[in-house]
Amino acid sequence: MRSSPKKALLMDINTINSVCIKYLGEDINIFLYGSYGANQGGWVVDDNNNYYPYNDYDILVLKDISRNEDLNLLPIIKKELLENINVRFIDLSFTNHSKMESLKPTVENFDIINASKQIFGNYDFRQHVNQINKKNITLKEIEKLFFTRLWVFSGAITNLEKDKSFRLTQIAKAIFAIVDAILIENKTYTSLYADKKNIIENFVSKEFFSLVCWAYKQRSRPSSELNLNQFVDGEKKYNENFLSKAVCEEYKLVFLRILGKKYKKSFKTINEFRYFYQSSIMIKIKRLIYPIVKGRSYNKEIYTRSAFMIKLSVLLSEISDSEALEMLNNARVFFGIKENEYNYICYEIAKKS
Repeated sequence: MRSSPKKALLMDINTINSVCIKYLGEDINIFLYGSYGANQGGWVVDDNNNYYPYNDYDILVLKDISRNEDLNLLPIIKKELLENINVRFIDLSFTNHSKMESLKPTVENFDIINASKQIFGNYDFRQHVNQINKKNITLKEIEKLFFTRLWVFSGAITNLEKDKSFRLTQIAKAIFAIVDAILIENKTYTSLYADKKNIIENFVSKEFFSLVCWAYKQRSRPSSELNLNQFVDGEKKYNENFLSKAVCEEYKLVFLRILGKKYKKSFKTINEFRYFYQSSIMIKIKRLIYPIVKGRSYNKEIYTRSAFMIKLSVLLSEISDSEALEMLNNARVFFGIKENEYNYICYEIAKKS
């Protein structure tokens, strides 16, 4: 029954709709966004030629009037979806119609408007919302992207992750994070990967563009084999370690340059930016208001982001293993991690985030 990506997606959409309706009623509208909403998600095939999604599903549920009781049901809905759909992650968002008709110029909102599909309901908010001008997407979105994709360096670029296909696909995501950052900086952001690939060629070196071409293929057809050499001219032979190092270096160069523009400072290393970020006024304010607004401390977010920056700093040879271990001690205690090895600590934090 899952004999093609189209049939497999239809089956999963039916499951998403039935579970959401079961808990939230029929007076809802459901949208699929992200890679599958834009028809560019990756698929894997099992031994019986059944197709399954390789990436996560991003689901947005709208209701005319949202209630606290509905919000409390989201963890239950997400749990049931994960039990019934063979997918690693599900991102489930819930809000009301009026909030979707006045959206801020963020990457996520731009993608929801321009690269999503309605899978249930009669109300399409996209017909009533003002289009987001890509030129209004700010450098703040690049900083958000920097922290989001830092996960890759702790959760995938490690010998503790045994799934090579997963490792390579996460590296591909880091490459497209670099692409997105450059596109946002140049006011040319777009949602579709094919368009990203075509536009970015005008802004990057020939060598990095070859990595983008490989990442594009890896995102659409996840593979455990690194077939990068077909995209590279000359005699250079890539292996996974060489690829990882190249991506780490480019990630550092691009994001530190743009973060420097945002904060009007010059950052030479990831570790230097980490010190700046942790001692910033913004973090001090969040430490104060989080217990009041969210009912919890901001420590988890701080320790997580710091650990991921520390791991990237080690990969870039900015700091030693022993220095990293010392810097991670408070995070290790906070997350209850017993083993005292920096790579393991970062990997465990990635799994918990």
